[in-house]
Order: sequence, then structure tokens, then C-alpha cells
Amino acid sequence: MIHYKLPEGRPAAIQFSGGRTSGFMLHEILKAHNGKLPDDAHVLFQNTGREMPETLDFVHEVGERFGVKITWLEFREEPPRFAIVGHNSAARNGEPFEALIRKRRYVPNVVTRYCSDVLKYRTAKRYMLSLGYKKWTSVIGFRGDEMHRVVKMRARRLSREVAFMPMAGAGVSKLDVKAFWDAQMFDLRLMNIKGNTPLGNCDGCFLKSEKNLANLCRNHPEKADWWKRMEDETGASFVKDRYWKQLIKAVENQHEMAFENETFCNNDFGTCEVY
Repeated sequence: MIHYKLPEGRPAAIQFSGGRTSGFMLHEILKAHNGKLPDDAHVLFQNTGREMPETLDFVHEVGERFGVKITWLEFREEPPRFAIVGHNSAARNGEPFEALIRKRRYVPNVVTRYCSDVLKYRTAKRYMLSLGYKKWTSVIGFRGDEMHRVVKMRARRLSREVAFMPMAGAGVSKLDVKAFWDAQMFDLRLMNIKGNTPLGNCDGCFLKSEKNLANLCRNHPEKADWWKRMEDETGASFVKDRYWKQLIKAVENQHEMAFENETFCNNDFGTCEVY
């Protein structure tokens, strides 16, 4: 449990993405603190509006079952640039993301990933600043089997935060996380493929594999339509030389045999970085 003890002498922002990995991390942190977090430790979930309904339900259920307060945040254009919401009031049709795209007048992409930066990182930062904190610990759910992300994070220079990655220190793998949730009374109700969650985080994230996104077109066409609409409105694509309208059309022309193999996501096991 020593790996999950929060560093003393500094407030903490525990980043909960709404997925199994950060849910496991939260469980272990609570366990290390005998079920009760320090008063200056805050569990934060930044909703982009493009999460699956099952993710929102999971965040709510984790809070209820673990007995911990989770602060739901969303980006807003007007000061203080964030809003506190909840399970019932959280955006479900991409409203925060859409507002940001319209403000920037172009869609994010692999080179300019402003979506994660603004919708997640800066939103959490603005909330912590609003509480009067000048510096704090950001608790991030990077596992021991994704050390490339850990190294990248440690190389970053953050003005106010000190990154704390307890799962990396504990050597936890995605299969450890899967085993944990397999043994629980509840779980995220999204497909789990060998520890991967293809529909986790933003449903049509441009960092997910083409096959993963093709399955979204097939099984959730109304969600694929949102990404297409953002490209249509800005005249640009999330991925260079690949437009959602082309992918949607290709899926419409495919037979079921094109989807018989396992879906997968080739972006860090389907996770989206908070930073």
C-alpha cells in the first residue's frame, strides 16, 4: 500500500478518467488511506461530452460504491472556464468539445492535440486554482506496463503540479487491472478485450485505430455523425487524408465479415492522456 500513499504536505488532484485503470488506482489510494482521503485530496473527472453513457454511469457508481466524492468538471468558454456538473447534468452530446472546436475554428489532430490539453488538463488546473491552491500533486493512472508514458511525463516541466504515478511504481499491468475488476461486484459496462477498452474515453478519438472507429460507425452511427459534422463545419479532418464521411461510407459498403476479428485500439491500450 505504500505505493498508493499520497505525498504529504501538498494538496492532490486525483485524475479519474472514468476507465478501469484509474478506477483501480482510486480504489488502491482509498485503501492506503483507510477508506478516507485527506481533506485536501480531490478526485476529478473531466467530461468532454463524448464519453459513452456507460462511462458516466461507471463514474457515478464508483463514487457511490467507494464512498468517495468525485467532482465532475466540464470546459466552458466563459470565466472561470469550467463548470461543476454531475451525473444527471453532464453533457452527453459533445457540447464542451464542440464549443472548444468552434472557438478554435479547427479540429484537433495528432500534431495539435488541444482537446486533451484544454478539456482535461487545463480544466482540472483551473478548478484547483479556484480552490486557492498554488501548487499540488497530480495523481495520474499510468501503469507499470506503459513506461514510455511515465518517462514522457517525468520529462515534462509543470509550473504548479508534481506528477505522482503510483501504479507505475507498483508495477501494475493492464491484466492486473482486468483481474481486479473481474473480481468486483460491478464493472464498467463496456467491452473488455484482454484488458483493453475500445470504447473507452472519447468515443471517436482520432488516436484510436481505424478498425476501432469503423466499429463505432457500424454499432453507434449517431456518434460517428458528430465527428463527421465537426469536420464538415471546419472543413478539416481529425486525421490527415482520412475524413469521417469516407469512413462512414466505407462501413456502409462493407459486409459483416470485415468485422469478424477482435476490435482493438492501438493507442496506449485505448487510453487517452490527461496531459
